[in-house]
Amino acid sequence: MSILLSLVLAGVGFVALLLGLAILYRRPVVGTGLLFLLLVLDTFSPIEGPILFLGGRNVYPPDVVAVGFLLVGVFGLLGRNRIRSKGFVILTGFLVLLLFGFIEGVLAFGLRDATNAARTYLYFVSAVVFFAQVKDPVTNWRRIENLWFLFGLFLVIVVLIRWSLGSIGIVWNRDWESPGGGYLRVVSAASAFLLLQFVLIALHRDSLSKSIKFLSYVAIPILLFLQHRTVWVVGLLTFLLALTMERKSKGKLVQTGLIAAIVGGILFTFFFGNELASSLQRSAESTSTLEWRIEGWQALVDPTRFHGVAGILLGNPIGMGYARYLPGIDAPVSVAPHNYYIQLFSDLGLTGLLLFLSLYVLLFSSYRIRQPWKSWYPTVLPYLLFAQLVFNVTYGPSVYQGAILGMAISFYAVRSVDKQVLQAGAVYGNISGSYRKS
Repeated sequence: MSILLSLVLAGVGFVALLLGLAILYRRPVVGTGLLFLLLVLDTFSPIEGPILFLGGRNVYPPDVVAVGFLLVGVFGLLGRNRIRSKGFVILTGFLVLLLFGFIEGVLAFGLRDATNAARTYLYFVSAVVFFAQVKDPVTNWRRIENLWFLFGLFLVIVVLIRWSLGSIGIVWNRDWESPGGGYLRVVSAASAFLLLQFVLIALHRDSLSKSIKFLSYVAIPILLFLQHRTVWVVGLLTFLLALTMERKSKGKLVQTGLIAAIVGGILFTFFFGNELASSLQRSAESTSTLEWRIEGWQALVDPTRFHGVAGILLGNPIGMGYARYLPGIDAPVSVAPHNYYIQLFSDLGLTGLLLFLSLYVLLFSSYRIRQPWKSWYPTVLPYLLFAQLVFNVTYGPSVYQGAILGMAISFYAVRSVDKQVLQAGAVYGNISGSYRKS
């Protein structure tokens, strides 16, 4: 009886899996909803325990979403005949190299260690593949923008509530303590980066509700006081790039930035007190973390960590880890490198690093060339991609960033494969003002 019950449950589960994948394929909006669900879970209950125990392995919520994204994405790419696009050729090469490194890791260190090490790649790459295969990038980009508006609203509310609770001594996470003192880092750097991207998207939308526009102004000083220095640098460099490229809207960008910074800064200084100024100063002057990371990066690119020329070209088996010795520390340091490019070089070698960067180069070069399809290309997308490149210097990309990169690949692919889709989406482009006009 127990065997029969197990077979029935397995059959029901298999049918439910197929139904879920079919819905995800036919309704990409479900994928954006899953991204928001992951952000909520990660914010309110950092996922320390698995939701399933399958075949002796722990299965976490992001694992389930990532596998669904990957299966639907691969099926969609093959079914829509976009695999010959240059973007997909590069992406396929990256995936093959990643699979090769994973198999090497399983053989060398076992399935458990290799799987745990490959999780960060799986989350990001699965979202890239899923959103790259969407049939109508124009419509789906609108959903992505709306999702980021939802991200912005959610994160602003979370930050303000946690700051308020921290001001009366209610703190349940010591990671919120900022380098300069005080419990101001109430969300992760990845979440703060999402908030910055929300601001970028809002600034590039002409038809925007007053509430969203006001929320974007409020988000700018919040980003300052969250004290994630990487996000500061990303925001500043992206802002300078926008001033260089967007000549017609330069005045609007400067005006928006100054108003938000001055008015928002005054308001937040009034509400949170003078200790913020000293905290920001100490945070900005602290360089020990950066120096420690640079020393770790130098150790990870040492040729002695690789098995000859082949190791340098193809990387180490995934699961080997990032153990390195640093000056003044007797025990080896094994934490992640806090630099995605160093991590790629370590795991996938010079080939993997060049494939990853060449994908961005391809997308940037296609944006700069004047073509009719650019009439529907989101003007904010190159800035979001640039921001990702800078952010990856100290952090790895999350599943949310995979959605943006995937959409950029989709726009590049359909420019010559499915012109009717773009023509159908021209209505939205003319209304929103967030797409470049011919």
